[in-house]
Amino acid sequence: MKSNQINALRSAAEKKRETSIKNLNEAILKMQHEGLPISIGSVATCGGVARSWIYSNPEIKAIIDINRKGADKITRILDLRSQLDTRDKKIIALKQRNKALSEKIKKLRKQLEEVYGQLYVVASS
Repeated sequence: MKSNQINALRSAAEKKRETSIKNLNEAILKMQHEGLPISIGSVATCGGVARSWIYSNPEIKAIIDINRKGADKITRILDLRSQLDTRDKKIIALKQRNKALSEKIKKLRKQLEEVYGQLYVVASS
């Protein structure tokens, strides 16, 4: 290979690396803003790079490790609490709906009983 080809390859590789680092930083910021858990796999997926590339670049891996240290536990706890609150609200709503439907069924059974009684009277006459 000629030296100008080698230089062009090096330049392209460096541009790709810089773009990947920029994408990863944006992915980390986006994930932090949205409250998503930060891990190497999730950042790689969001940033559009391979996990192996992150593992092969210690400074990138260190950035992710720093950002995920305290955020993971807090995010997981907040996510669980949010999920439990949502589930509790759904349970309450379903219990109320169940109670309303049970009352409606009782009313309909009573109406049906009355109609059968009226039919019996009409059929007997």
